[in-house]
Amino acid sequence: MLPFVTIKQFLNDLRRQKLRSAMTMFGIFWGTCSIVLLFAFGKGLSEAQLKSQIGMGENIAIFWPGITSKEYAGLPKGRRVRPTQDDVRLIKQKSQLVERISPEFSRWNVNLKYKKQSTIRQIAGVWPEFGEMRNVIPDYGSRFINDRDIDEKRRVIFIGNLLKIDLFGEEEDAVGKRI
Repeated sequence: MLPFVTIKQFLNDLRRQKLRSAMTMFGIFWGTCSIVLLFAFGKGLSEAQLKSQIGMGENIAIFWPGITSKEYAGLPKGRRVRPTQDDVRLIKQKSQLVERISPEFSRWNVNLKYKKQSTIRQIAGVWPEFGEMRNVIPDYGSRFINDRDIDEKRRVIFIGNLLKIDLFGEEEDAVGKRI
């Protein structure tokens, strides 16, 4: 008999205090929706971060030039540190866990031209292992730079999709062209 009395009293209160009941139900609804939205936003942000990091490459370490923050062996703090190719070779030689390694030497504001098309971009000099490390996929009929290119000091360039469209357009093939 007690459950029927409770339900009867609940329905009676709902009828008498419509505004309070509606506001309470709306508060419960809005609180539940906001929690669901926050969880969905967090999950989406987490997945976007993972996706962008995978596009950058898997299991990689990146070294940038910098400035020292502490004194070392009599040298003052605030010294500029710039990794060289010899530093990269030494890391590869001494490390037992590093499978692939590549320096990346960048230059900004380089003018690139093909026929009458021209654009200013950042260019980077890398080793052949860079393509595997950063998940670079060559277009059909092309390839990434290789060890022979480095040994023979060939002047080759690997361009991305956006630069290809800017210089060659949608239809023209960029493989084998001189820029």
